[in-house]
Amino acid sequence: MSRKRRLQAMRPAFILVSNFLRQDLALKYRRSVLGFLWSLLNPLLMLVVMTVAFSFLFGRGTGPGSFSLHLFACLLPWQCLFACVVQGSRSFLAAEKFIRQVPIPIWVFPLRHSLFALTEYLLSSVALSLIIWFVGLVPTTALFILPLSVLCIFGFGFGLAAMSGVLVVYFRDAEHLVAVILRAWFYLSPVLIPFTAIPPHLLPVFRLNPAYYLLQMFDSPITHGLFPPLETILVSIALGFVSTLLGILTLSKFKDDIVFRL
Repeated sequence: MSRKRRLQAMRPAFILVSNFLRQDLALKYRRSVLGFLWSLLNPLLMLVVMTVAFSFLFGRGTGPGSFSLHLFACLLPWQCLFACVVQGSRSFLAAEKFIRQVPIPIWVFPLRHSLFALTEYLLSSVALSLIIWFVGLVPTTALFILPLSVLCIFGFGFGLAAMSGVLVVYFRDAEHLVAVILRAWFYLSPVLIPFTAIPPHLLPVFRLNPAYYLLQMFDSPITHGLFPPLETILVSIALGFVSTLLGILTLSKFKDDIVFRL
């Protein structure tokens, strides 16, 4: 089949994903007085609480290198990754009836939740972009790398969502295990601790963590106004690509068996 025909054959699936995304956004804020304003208030309140709670360790200053900018740079991408994996791990179970009734590509379901997490991240980032000017964000050309940063963490998250979704189909208890692992991973990642505060003797350990590179793709341009190191850029691209590839291969291998395991 030619490339053009393959794209045409996949078009209904992409339309379905788009419809799912609009439905998920509408359902989340249905009957909510503030509606989409929660995309601003929820991360803003979390940033304020964490800034106050940890400022005694890392200072209350504003401007480049401040803890407030670091939290904004790293906490929101982490929440996006967390939502991708946690929601993706339940993607097949939540759509069990739909999968049994409608013959559509299996990758639609983890992609649906990954795109929803990405959309919430983008809404939060845009909503808070004006606020972080007041805590000292200095716009530099380094900010132009952020689309690549988002693409890397999205690819990494989608791959993990696809693989964890298949795992949960076979081992239902894995759903709870995934959430526990992610919460532990949060405290082992440079989210609450700035990159500059990592003790030198622990730096080799932190660099074994994929989140170190993915989060530095956001921290360097936003917190410090600098481009990430070339090593960070290359490793992040590799992480996003390999995770996506493994997720697609996993779905391809188990797609016919998932329906019977649900």
